[in-house]
Amino acid sequence: MASTTPGALKPQPTTMEKRDETAESLSGSQDIEYRYLELETPLPTPCITLPPGPAQSPPPEAPSLEKYASPFLWPQWRKSMMTYIACGVTALAGYAAGEVSPASEELMKLWGISNVVYNLSITLFCCGFALAPMVLAPFSEINGRRPIFIASGILFVASLIGCGGTQSFAGLLVARFFQGVGGSTFSTMVGGVISDIYHAEDRNTPMALFSGSALFGTGLAPLISGAIITRTTWRWVFYSHAIVSAVFVIMIYFFFKETRGSVLLSRKAAKLNKYYEQLEEAGHHGTCSSPNQ
Repeated sequence: MASTTPGALKPQPTTMEKRDETAESLSGSQDIEYRYLELETPLPTPCITLPPGPAQSPPPEAPSLEKYASPFLWPQWRKSMMTYIACGVTALAGYAAGEVSPASEELMKLWGISNVVYNLSITLFCCGFALAPMVLAPFSEINGRRPIFIASGILFVASLIGCGGTQSFAGLLVARFFQGVGGSTFSTMVGGVISDIYHAEDRNTPMALFSGSALFGTGLAPLISGAIITRTTWRWVFYSHAIVSAVFVIMIYFFFKETRGSVLLSRKAAKLNKYYEQLEEAGHHGTCSSPNQ
């Protein structure tokens, strides 16, 4: 019977021990370099052995980083499209402020309320419009503009449908408050979107369009709402607005890309970290060339 000498069998190294050994082996041949990552930072080329060696696995596929490009480098057609969509929803938000005014006489008689009480529908809209950005704006700085625009658009459309379908003045007030919450994004964050995609010297025209669209929508509301009320019921003031707003929400979903640079950078870093970890797990370590070479 074969016998074994005590201590002849050695335990298999753990994953952490393997990483420590790999780091020690690399430290003698290649220094670890820490670089500050920006959207335009050139990336080093990882060392990949093809075909893989005995202790290696096939390398993972390199991730596509095109969607994490700096918004400043976007083509002009994309910047213009983003600007037009943003200014369009800004006009719709401004339109919402005064669209209830032409229906005042009809609704005051319907619900038996005074003109002062009826004006609460404008007051609560403005309250939602003023309070929401204190929460939504910081959230967009951390999590991105696009999810805020989509969520606000859905809330805005739902509130418009609620305004048109309500059977009571209390219901109108609640819907108007949330309409202001949803519409606030389209006036308070569009300036941030423009600053995300245009350098300071190129922002004159986009900012002029943004300011003009807000005033245009506010002034257009009484005219169009008055025309609607003279030809049909007051409910279609809100329903027609909801239809147009829903079209813009669909456009935002399909064509509105993330513009916040820090958010894109975080997503790019997470993608690269995952790729480099997979390379190390497959046994491919280090870089073959520095981005400065």
